[in-house]
Amino acid sequence: MDDLQSRKSTSSSHSLDRDTSFTRHADKEDYFTHIVIFDLLSKARLAGTHHSSAQGFFSRCILDNRIEFGTILLKKTGGFHMNNTMKNLRLSAYVILSIVLIGLPFTAQTQTKHSFQDCVKFANEEKTCSFATTDGDQPHVRIFSMAFADDKGFYFQTEPVKSVYKQLQKNNKVELCFFSPKTMVMMRVTGKVEFLDDPGLKNKIYNDRPYLKNVGIKGPDDPLFVIFRVGRGEAWFWTMSDSMKEAQIERIKF
Repeated sequence: MDDLQSRKSTSSSHSLDRDTSFTRHADKEDYFTHIVIFDLLSKARLAGTHHSSAQGFFSRCILDNRIEFGTILLKKTGGFHMNNTMKNLRLSAYVILSIVLIGLPFTAQTQTKHSFQDCVKFANEEKTCSFATTDGDQPHVRIFSMAFADDKGFYFQTEPVKSVYKQLQKNNKVELCFFSPKTMVMMRVTGKVEFLDDPGLKNKIYNDRPYLKNVGIKGPDDPLFVIFRVGRGEAWFWTMSDSMKEAQIERIKF
């Protein structure tokens, strides 16, 4: 009995050594495969595939650097056997990707045509953005929480005592960057700011932000309460595979 347990322990130890060695090998040599697969998932998610839960699980496995992601997902989708070799890992990964993206085999490979409504939807889902202005020849960027977006543009709120307000008074050209950590998709927006004095919009944004009372803004008519819109410009989406072909990315005018 002791001898049997010893053999089991030795076998388990050897298996662990093989797995550890394989993982190190995969981390070094199959990084590009992970990146390609994740980029395809990003494009598919952006294109509107309905397999979001499977994609999410698959991409989390990749991000966690878990080499067993293929086996885990195969158990969830109920299908194939994957040997612990780099060749089969790569092959299985693409087979799994085909399952996940079934019904959308080609869209993920190319730039998808987008409308401004896609931009509005993306911004409303990822409301926190980087917001860049200039002061002379000095750029400034900060994290900004967008109020909302609609078919007329992207709406924000600020106070006239802030530097961003003063910079916008001198130069109303801005650039925004929205990012989805789930899909690794980025949307950039360049445009011009227009300040608004619409009572309906002011009421809506003020009521959506109850914390404003805590910073001393008494109501939507308070002079400290200012709203503006990025209403003219262009937007575009970016994924990892677009790094070397930025000039070819579709620009969406609004």
